[in-house]
Amino acid sequence: MRRLGLPVPPAFCLPAPLCAARAPLADAVTEGLEWLRRQSGPVRVSVRSSPTVSMPGMLDTVLDVDAHEVMPAVEAVLASWDAPRSVAYRRHRQLGDAAATAVIVQVMVSGVRDDASGAGVAFSRNPLTGADELFGEWRRHSRGDAVVSGTAESAPLHVLAGELPPVHAALAHAARLLERHHADMQDIEFTVESGQLWLLQTRTATRSPRAALRTALALYADGVLDVTELLNRVTPADLDALRASSRRPVERSAPRLAAGLSAAPGVATGRAVSDLDHAVDAAEREPVVLVRTTTSPADIVGMLACSAVVTEVGGPASHAAVICRDIGRPAVVGCGPGTVAALEGLLVTVDGTTGEVFAGTLDVESWLDADADADLRAYQDIAAGADRRSAGAGQQAGELETLQRLRMSGAMSRDDIHPALHDQLSAAGLVTGTTTVRLTPQGRARLWDLLTAERAGADTAALSDIYRDFWAVNADFKAVVTDWQLRDGQPNDHSDSTYDGAVIDRLDRIHGRVTGIVDRAAAQLPRLESYRVRLEEALRHLHGGDRQWFTHPLVDSYHSAWFALHEELLVAAGLTRTDEARAGRAD
Repeated sequence: MRRLGLPVPPAFCLPAPLCAARAPLADAVTEGLEWLRRQSGPVRVSVRSSPTVSMPGMLDTVLDVDAHEVMPAVEAVLASWDAPRSVAYRRHRQLGDAAATAVIVQVMVSGVRDDASGAGVAFSRNPLTGADELFGEWRRHSRGDAVVSGTAESAPLHVLAGELPPVHAALAHAARLLERHHADMQDIEFTVESGQLWLLQTRTATRSPRAALRTALALYADGVLDVTELLNRVTPADLDALRASSRRPVERSAPRLAAGLSAAPGVATGRAVSDLDHAVDAAEREPVVLVRTTTSPADIVGMLACSAVVTEVGGPASHAAVICRDIGRPAVVGCGPGTVAALEGLLVTVDGTTGEVFAGTLDVESWLDADADADLRAYQDIAAGADRRSAGAGQQAGELETLQRLRMSGAMSRDDIHPALHDQLSAAGLVTGTTTVRLTPQGRARLWDLLTAERAGADTAALSDIYRDFWAVNADFKAVVTDWQLRDGQPNDHSDSTYDGAVIDRLDRIHGRVTGIVDRAAAQLPRLESYRVRLEEALRHLHGGDRQWFTHPLVDSYHSAWFALHEELLVAAGLTRTDEARAGRAD
C-alpha cells in the first residue's frame, strides 16, 4: 500500500520463512524496532498476522504493545497458527498445516484520541450484492477491534461521509486504487487519528457468490480482468454456490421471530442453540442454527457445524458476517437484545438474504432476482463466446505452445502431451520419440513459422519496448538469484533465515515490477498470460517456506518460469541470443 502512495503507518515485516524458522526472530525484531524509532521516535505498536492464504479472524492481533512486549506479542501471533480455531478453519478450507504466516509490526495509531478519531472496516464493493459502492462500518472514538468483533454498535460508512467528508473521500479513493491493483474486491481495516486516515491492512474480501460474480464481471468490463482471468475467477463450482444460496421461502405466513441485517445469503432451517459445545453435539443429530450475542474466532468449530448463524449485535463487517460469507452459511446479525433467549430451543428458518428469522420449517424455492439473473446470463454469454473462439484457435495454439515447450525444455514426457495432439505432431514429422518426445528439424521450422505468424498479428514496436523494459528488471533479478545461491562468495546453505528472508523481500519487489510487463506482453500475445500464473505460483510456494521454488530445476521454480519468459519475450521482440551477445546483454 505504501508503494501505491497510500497513508500507512510505518511498519516492518517478519517474512513467513523467517517466522517458520523462529530462531533468529529476536534479532530481526530488535532491528525492526530500531528502524521504527528512527522513523517515528519512541512508539507503541500493533502486531498483526499476514498469512500467505487469507484466514479472516483466525490468527491473533495484539494491539498497543510497548517495545519490550513486542517479542512476546510476535510469539503469541505465531502460536495462534496452531490454535483449535485455526486448525479447524484450515481443515474446512483444505489448507496445509505447515506454518505460513508473516508478522507485521506497525506503529500504533489511535482511534480514540479525540472526536475526529475512530476506526472501521471498508469494502471496495458491497460484499453481499457486488454493487459498486463503498461499503462498511465506522465507529467514532473507537479501536478497530470493536468494529471487527461486532461487540460495539457501529455506523454505516455514509455516516463517516457526513462527519468527516475528506476522510471518506480519501478512503473511497484508496479502496478503488487497491481494488484495481489487486484485481479483486478488497476488505480494508482503517483508523482515523485526529482527522488523518490511516490504512492498516487490506485483503481480498469474503463475499457472497452473487457479489463474486458481479465483481468479476465489472472488473472484466473495466479491462482489469481479461476473459481468461474472468473464467478462472468464476468457476462452475462458484456458479453452483450462487444457485445454492439463491433460495427464498415460498411463503412467509409463519411468525417472524427476529429481524436484523442480512450478513450472508441463503435459507436454512434448524434447531436454535446458543451453547457452542451443545451445538456441535446436536448437529450430529439434526440441523442446528447457532444463536449468539456475537461470535468470535473461537466459535469457528460451532459455526462450521451449524446450518446458519444469528447474532444479537454486529453488522455486515462483523466477525459473524465475514466468516459466514466465507464458509457459506446464511447469517442474520444485529437482531437486538433478547434474541438468543427468544429463539433458544425453537425450530427456526433463517433467511440470510432478507435478514429475517421465522418459526418452524418453511418450504423454499430457487430464485434469482433480475440483476443476478442478468449477471449470470452475461457470464454464460462470455463463456460461450470464449469457447467458440478457442475451438477455432485452440488446435493451433496447442501446437505452438507444445512445440515451444519442447524447444525450451529439450524434451518432454509423452504423458505431458495430449494423445491426439501427439499423434498429429508425430504424423506430421514434427516430433520424435516414444516415451520421451523431442523436436525434429521439421518441428523446429514449424515452430518458427507459428511464432512469426503470431508476432505479425501483434504490435511489434510495443513488443520491442516490452523487452527493453524487461531487460532492466532482468539485470536486478540476476543479482537476486546470485545472492540466493551465494553468500559472501560461498554457496548459500540457507541456514540463515534472516538473510534468505531479505533476498525473498527483494524478489517480491522485482515480482511487482515484472507483473506489469507480463500483463503488457499478454495484451499483445494472450498465451503469455500463463507466465503470470507460473511466477505467482512459484512465489506462493516460496513464501510458504519451500525454498526449492526459487531456483530448483526439477520444479517449475521462479527461476525456471523467468528463464522461459525471457526466451518468449526475446523471440517476440524479433531477437536471438546471438543478437543479445552482440549487444552485450547475454546472460
